[in-house]
Amino acid sequence: MDDYDYDDEQCMYHTCIDELVEEINRLVRIYYNNGNGYLKPWLQDGPRFDTNYLDKIEEYSSVIPKQEIPMIKKKGINLEKSILRWLDAKPDIPIGDLQYKIEQYIRKQFKEEDIKELFDSCSC
Repeated sequence: MDDYDYDDEQCMYHTCIDELVEEINRLVRIYYNNGNGYLKPWLQDGPRFDTNYLDKIEEYSSVIPKQEIPMIKKKGINLEKSILRWLDAKPDIPIGDLQYKIEQYIRKQFKEEDIKELFDSCSC
């Protein structure tokens, strides 16, 4: 009988998503500081999620055509804008709820073909 658990091994696509979510949420947690922090001003100054997206996708994608770089960066910028909208709508949003929204948003972005096609097919 084979004891190897195939569910423990993730493909590059899912690893990229998980690490991006973890990195973005780590940064948000630092600036959130129990709701009394500097999250909104930090986001307004542009935390450069576009760079986070590009760096992570470059790390896990087999190839990124140069013409796709603006699209990747725009995904990060769109996340920044979305978080600001969420904070405007509910300034006292608990950090857990905010991080959940961020994770769901990123996972939805990665389901779009323009991002998905940058990775080898999912092996999970």
